[in-house]
Formats: sequence, structure tokens, C-alpha cells
Amino acid sequence: MKGMFWLLLCCLSVSLNVPGATNDTADRKHQTEAQLTTVNTSIQRLKTLQQSINKKRSASEVTLQKLESNILQTQQDLDRINGQLSKGETELASLQQRQVKLLVRKKKDQGKIASSLRSMYLMNGNSRVQMLLNHEDPDELLRYQVYLEYIQAAQMKEVRSYEHMLNELDTLRHDKTQKVAQLKFGYEALLQRQNKLVQQQKERQKIVKQLEKDRIHSTQQLNSLAQQQKSLQALLARLNSAVSGQPMRKLRGKLPWPLKGDLLFRFNEYGKSSRLKHQGILIRAAEGSAVRAVYGGKVIFADWLRGYGLLAIVDHGNNYLTLYAHNQSILKREGGTVKSGEIIAKSGNTGGMSTPGLYFELRHKGIPENPLSWLVSR
Repeated sequence: MKGMFWLLLCCLSVSLNVPGATNDTADRKHQTEAQLTTVNTSIQRLKTLQQSINKKRSASEVTLQKLESNILQTQQDLDRINGQLSKGETELASLQQRQVKLLVRKKKDQGKIASSLRSMYLMNGNSRVQMLLNHEDPDELLRYQVYLEYIQAAQMKEVRSYEHMLNELDTLRHDKTQKVAQLKFGYEALLQRQNKLVQQQKERQKIVKQLEKDRIHSTQQLNSLAQQQKSLQALLARLNSAVSGQPMRKLRGKLPWPLKGDLLFRFNEYGKSSRLKHQGILIRAAEGSAVRAVYGGKVIFADWLRGYGLLAIVDHGNNYLTLYAHNQSILKREGGTVKSGEIIAKSGNTGGMSTPGLYFELRHKGIPENPLSWLVSR
């Protein structure tokens, strides 16, 4: 039954006339595909690296901004404390000058008091007889003595006032000295913090600068790889065109696989529940995986067929046919042309398959051939 079906297909198939190509075109195509895969991988890796660099750079810039804000605030605090220190030291100097002046005045008044005391002592030492002999008026002497006592009392009061003011000044000076010492301590602590922040700022600026260099370097690499990618894609397009035009008979062992997956059955192996040998290979794959044409040609069948499920058959000319069975869906219509590597279907398990995958056959003049001898080794 299958033999009659394939004989009918061979009779109905239309040969495709395509230009020839050199024997090494397919090899060059595979090399170009490998190079393009490497370039694409490198581009993706660099893009991931750039994302990481940009993320680190953004985080470093945020940290740098915080550091600079802290440096500004610390500098403002330093300026404020420095102003307070200058004011405190000026006040201390003023207090010291006042103390010196008060001490001078106190010493001067103490001298006056001593002089008054000597005068009173001498006056009290004169006898009444001496005053009479000298014809001195006792009342006048008494008034003079009272005057001296008054002056002495006033001077003593002023001296005590000096002592009180000196004590107050000493207390103020002590408090001011402590305050200045505290300000100096705070200033030194802030200065150390400022120096530490400035050092962190320099280190962060260095990191940001290096990240910017890395970003520029990776961008240059990306641009270079993008040019390589573009060139390789253009070359691959030309090679695909050349390979599609190369006679299929010259591509034995060089055709791409229609699907990535593990082999469940090989050519001429018996089925598990059948005594018939497989006339193709069965490739296991997840449902919906891309099924690609192994060579350019024309779709001559795209429909459901008993035992094959959704089936696509491509005529490659010169009596070469390939069959793609058990698909989930077929993306090409009958009569449409396909290129080598173009997606023509999605893998599935239609037609009674227990495991999703692709059944693939290759025939020449209606006779099945081992697909593994045509597909590139892997």
C-alpha cells in the first residue's frame, strides 16, 4: 500500500530546476552558521554584561550622590563649628583681657587701701599732747579720720566687687574653655568623617570611571559583533541560496536535520508493535517544535493521511522527495515553495503517535534511503 502511494507521488512530483553550486558550498554554509551562532552567543553575553555594568553604574552613581551630599553637609557643619570656635576663642581672649584689667585695678585699689591704713595708723599713733603742741584742731583731725575711714570702706567695697567679678569671669572662662574644647573635639571628629567621606568619594568615582570605560568597551565590541553578524547573515543568505540551488545528489551527508531531538527509531529498524521495518527515522521532540525543510523545493502534499497524521511532502527535483509526518500543524500549503532550513510545520503526535516527535523519510525515485546517510553527522 505504501509502495503504491509513493509510486503515485513520484509520478505526480514536479522536478525543480535550480542553478548548480560548488561542492564545498554546504560545508561553508555549516561553518558560517556555526560562526553566526558563536557571534550571536557573544552578542547576548555582551548585552547581559552591559546590563550588569549599567546596573552597577547606576548603583554607584546613587552611592556617589549620597556621599557628595554627606560631604556637603559635613562641610557645612565644619564651617558652622569653625565659626563657633572662632567666636568662642575671641570671647575667651576678651574674658582674659577683662581679668587682667580687673586684676590691675584691684591691685591699684589695694595699694590705695594700704596707704589709707598707714595714714590712719599714723594718725591714731599721735597723742593728744602732740596735737595740742602742734596747735591742731581735734575736730578737724576727727573729720579727716572719718573721711579716711569712709574712703577705705569704699575702696574695700570696690575691691570685694573686683573679687566678685573676677570669680564670675573665672567661672565664665572655665565654662567657655570647656565649650571650646568640646567644639574642637566635635570639629576633629567631623574632620575625620569628612576625610573618610572624601576617600570613599574618590574610590566610588574611580569605580564609576572604570564602569564607564567597561561600558564603552563593551559597546564597541557589540558594534563590531553587530557588523560581523550582519556580514555573516548576508553571507549565509547567499550560501542558503547557493545550497538550495545545488543538486541534492551532491549534498549527501551535508543536509541539515529537520528537527533537534533524540532518535527513537532508525532506518530499517522494526517497530515495537509491528513486523514492518521503518522506512525512515523517528525523532523525539516536544510538541510544537519547529520542523524545517532539509532542502529547497515545492510542497506537493500538505494534509492528514492515515498512519502519518498531518503530513507534508516536499519535492526537491531530480526525483528526490522528503516526508515529514505526525505534525501538530502544517505551515505551508500545497504548491508553495520552501527554502532550505525554512520552517514548514510544528511537531506533534497526530496519526496515532504515542510520543510527540517527527517521522522523517527521504526517497529517490520512490525508493526509501537511509536519512542518516544524507543528514550532517552530529
